[in-house]
Amino acid sequence: MKPRTKKNSLAKSLRYRVTLVHIVFCLVGFWFCLVLQFFIGLPGWPRAGTGTGSSDDSRHSSRVVSPLRRGQSRYKIEIAIPFCGKPNALFSFAQRLGLSLKDMSSEYSVEVMVTKCTDDNVMDNNHFLALLEDQAGVNFHTVPVNVTASKFSRARSCNALTERACISSNCYFTMIDVDLEINLDFFKNMVSYLTSNKVIYYPILFSEYDPTAVRAAETVFGKLGPYDHHRGMWRETGFGIYAILGTAVRDLRIQKRVSSKWGGEDVELRNLVQERGFNLIREREPGLIHKWHDKICTSDFVEEDYLARCQYARYMVSGSEIIRDIRSENPDFFDYLVFLPEGPKRSTKEGLEWAAFARESYEQQNGNGAVVEEDDSSD
Repeated sequence: MKPRTKKNSLAKSLRYRVTLVHIVFCLVGFWFCLVLQFFIGLPGWPRAGTGTGSSDDSRHSSRVVSPLRRGQSRYKIEIAIPFCGKPNALFSFAQRLGLSLKDMSSEYSVEVMVTKCTDDNVMDNNHFLALLEDQAGVNFHTVPVNVTASKFSRARSCNALTERACISSNCYFTMIDVDLEINLDFFKNMVSYLTSNKVIYYPILFSEYDPTAVRAAETVFGKLGPYDHHRGMWRETGFGIYAILGTAVRDLRIQKRVSSKWGGEDVELRNLVQERGFNLIREREPGLIHKWHDKICTSDFVEEDYLARCQYARYMVSGSEIIRDIRSENPDFFDYLVFLPEGPKRSTKEGLEWAAFARESYEQQNGNGAVVEEDDSSD
């Protein structure tokens, strides 16, 4: 055996070092390409959410899609949002949608359409739309409406969206609100109910209460279920959200309320589909939750004839009847309940008894209650 020389060891060490440098260089180059593709995209590299602000002119053009949405989906779903002027609300919607759809099967493909008012500069920003798509994991399209955000008309926006809706018979279209939380149950129910293009589904939404009222209810009644009557209410009277199959939606135009701001357009549309012989399906929908937000009930946003209805709706979502009574009778005690820890599970009777005792103790400690003292005087 040949003895190992210093020269041979040095050559072998150099070969190892050169190989290591090659490996490091390849890894750095690979990661650099990934980062570059993420920010600007590279030809032939599919990227999630590549809609980046398509307008109505390019709405049905061919486009690169996320690998998660690649291939022929069995159910194509178009979500339409008549909305302008509050990009933060739209961003929150995209975040909620992304969380809901992360486990969606390849059977479904989803796209979102949202109206854009003439002064809605944020929606002209491709970077903002790309951010929405990255959050939701689906493509977003903008549909222009010739009105400013301050003069927003929901009826006109709905018409603009339905004009650009489904172009194929296997498309499911739904008109929703930006403050909704959607989960996959809604898509499954939509597909189950809409068996023909003469059926329209009007889901009954679960509308969440003011979060402070929910917190107070948890103090009084303990942990609340997702659809507990102290957490929210089923909106049996609302017809603003609907779903329909195929191209029939393109003929559903609101005529009388186009110049109005908010109010009456939903009733007009419901009357229209009834006149045209649609089968209306009305069911409680666990896959749609209306997130609480403060309602603006002023003549700047709502038609005069509908102000009282708006104010009543705002009152109804301020909390369950029991919690509303507590708040109106003693606002300070209500605030006290909000900051207490969640209580043990109690029935309605037990909760009311505990709340009465807690209120009496609170008012005595804070000087808000009349403390009756015994009269020790004798005749």
